[in-house]
Amino acid sequence: TLLGTAARNGTGNAKANIITGNAGKNVLAGGGGKDRLVGGSGNDTLIYDPLDVKVDGGLHTDLLRVLGTGINVDLTTIAVIYAGIEAIDITGTGDNTLVLSPTKILALSTTSNTVRVAGNTGDIITVTDGWVQGADVVFLTQTYAQYIRGTAKLLVDLDIDRSTINMAPTSADFAAAATEDTLFNFTSTDFAFTDDVNGFAGVRIDALPAAGSLTLGGAEVIAGQIIDVADLDMLEFTPALNASGDAYTVFTFSVKDDAEGFSVAPNTVTVNVTAVNDSPVIAVNTGATVDEDSFVTITAAKLNEGDPDNSGAELVYTVDAGPTNGFLHFIGFPDDPITTFTQDDINANRVRYQHANTDDTIISDGFDFSLADDGLDGSTAATGTFLISISPVDDLLVNDPPVVLTNKGLTVTDGDMGTITVALLNEGDPDDGSDMIYTVTTAPSNGTLRRDGVALSDGDPFTQLDINQNRITYLHNGDATSTDNFTFELADGGENG
Repeated sequence: TLLGTAARNGTGNAKANIITGNAGKNVLAGGGGKDRLVGGSGNDTLIYDPLDVKVDGGLHTDLLRVLGTGINVDLTTIAVIYAGIEAIDITGTGDNTLVLSPTKILALSTTSNTVRVAGNTGDIITVTDGWVQGADVVFLTQTYAQYIRGTAKLLVDLDIDRSTINMAPTSADFAAAATEDTLFNFTSTDFAFTDDVNGFAGVRIDALPAAGSLTLGGAEVIAGQIIDVADLDMLEFTPALNASGDAYTVFTFSVKDDAEGFSVAPNTVTVNVTAVNDSPVIAVNTGATVDEDSFVTITAAKLNEGDPDNSGAELVYTVDAGPTNGFLHFIGFPDDPITTFTQDDINANRVRYQHANTDDTIISDGFDFSLADDGLDGSTAATGTFLISISPVDDLLVNDPPVVLTNKGLTVTDGDMGTITVALLNEGDPDDGSDMIYTVTTAPSNGTLRRDGVALSDGDPFTQLDINQNRITYLHNGDATSTDNFTFELADGGENG
């Protein structure tokens, strides 16, 4: 141990020495044994010896100096523990070489993450991984070339041969054009690669796609996985089932050169997935039950589609074989049988089956249908049979048909609202009374019919009880019109015919 604070030199012998500096500017050298050189708090110089087991410059700016000629200092493989080194001088007495890596630079100088290398013509420096060259730096009148890799910085004397510093390759963002429900296969040519010296060796997947799956030869890719260029043709992307869209998802990658260097900043692959029309399916088909000589509304709870990319009026039902004991019709048009209707018609409760057979022994009916969405992109229609059970009714217990007893109309001021009371609209059914159901077949055109403030449209119901309790109102829209109206059907459920 060097005592005091003055600049002192410490040199070991052929044995294993521990040489420790003081607060001054020390020069520490082993004597050819397995030495430990530990600088103090001054700007120390530590002499390189491959037999040393530990070299720590300590505080401030410390220098590792190479003496002699023809010396190869490979700090990436040597077992010596180096730390606290901010500068390396390979000048010596002849031509020397130095090998570094970003990891070693960060380990050498944990405070500044920067190592400065001095040398002269004939000396060579080799640095692994991929670097980006920055602007030259002047330090104490000496100009150094600057290289950057992440947080690591390397300053190299311009006299040193720097041709074997591995410069980082570069790539480019690109878009992949995938198709819905179809595997997309990448190739090596999809990944741009630029490097003036080294060849293309592969890519590293830095961040995985947030949607869909990325696989290599069928196995899930993990973040950070390195894929050799020869295997890139096995890299595949599969979108989630029935999913599509521009910029559906992204993932990032870095290219790798054959000198183990990676591009500095990841690039992005944007995956666009073109939609493909899916064939429609029948999701609900429960059939229906109807009393003899009555009707039943085919609702979405009885018949509904399961098409993943079409809905409502885009889906058309075609009656391929109609019912034999009745017929289908739209509400408000009981005399006009239909052979086509849409899912939107069903959702709006517009489609009815009317039983029309006096043979009490026939207790079932139905119709065959197909469901199509125009056959876009090769989709095929779904088919099915809607079954109808018919409940016989005792002909001696015939329900009296409903009648409208009162229909006096309503007078309102322009833009005002009026209530449809029982004195203006009332039923005359001897069997049901307040349970009678009105169904709007054509809504007003110059105003709005409402139940408890909620607008009623074609196909919407209200009851005699609603009228009795003053829940039905009409609001004029304020146009210069003197008349308006709505049409309706009155039913009691068709009990017993």
